[in-house]
Amino acid sequence: MGTYLIKDLNDFVAKSVHDVHNVFRHVNTGGKKRRAAYVLHLGKRANLSSAAGELMRCLRGVLRPGEYLDTANDCFTIAGPTFRITYVLEGTGKQPMFTVGFKNSEICMVPLHRMGISWCKRLLRKRRRNTETVESSIIESHMEDPDMLQHFPNPSDRYVAIYRWLTGKLVIASTMERVVELAALGEGSRIEFKIASQGVHDDVFETICSFGNGLGGDILLGVNDDGVVVGMSKEAIESSKRDVKRFCSAKGLFSAPVRVGVAEHIVNGHRVLHIRVPKAPAKLQYKGVAYIRRGDADYKA
Repeated sequence: MGTYLIKDLNDFVAKSVHDVHNVFRHVNTGGKKRRAAYVLHLGKRANLSSAAGELMRCLRGVLRPGEYLDTANDCFTIAGPTFRITYVLEGTGKQPMFTVGFKNSEICMVPLHRMGISWCKRLLRKRRRNTETVESSIIESHMEDPDMLQHFPNPSDRYVAIYRWLTGKLVIASTMERVVELAALGEGSRIEFKIASQGVHDDVFETICSFGNGLGGDILLGVNDDGVVVGMSKEAIESSKRDVKRFCSAKGLFSAPVRVGVAEHIVNGHRVLHIRVPKAPAKLQYKGVAYIRRGDADYKA
């Protein structure tokens, strides 16, 4: 297998995803996903952990609506309706830079569609030594999630995918259609609207806390209480993205890190920020106070 040096990992990821998109995105695949796989060898002086973090950052940057990113140890997969690309990191290279080789088949993928839910539960129990634990009742509460149903129609695949999403190993790209659908549904026990013209404040994080203590939920910034999209300025969007990611992972604000998904969309010419909140594996507190959701409002527990 031939190799060549990668001088810029970001450019390589963007080019590899772009090429596969162009080749496979509009091709009739007969119901089967086209696959490509890359093996990235690290040099002896390279740090595997930092390389994995850098690759994760690059892949998040190219994720498009309707696609998802899945990670497992040194294996990273980005997938859409008609394609799947796998990147595998190996720390056995002799060069001090990334090198890459191309293969025509997928690497180390388990045929989960052949297994049942009970098998998936046993698989997750076996992995608990090296992974975070999530109660099966929490996973089952997300089995009818529209985004999960769209990406993983098979129940076995969906069960494992939800576990991976709750533990931060799976990132599902938000879609504009999903945002429009949520705005039409109106506020409720799992949907919240905020105008947030000046960015995010405590009320947004209190809602994140209450959703985490419930069944999870969706927050739309740039939408008023009636479900009308009013939009946000570019500066407010950027500051909100930064603050949500920073505060949800900061120590001292939440009792445990919250792995929210954040995506920006343009709806009828207005900017909207979509925040997806998963159900927390344990009782969550914000600034020492636990919040719960009752109807369309947040209350102190």
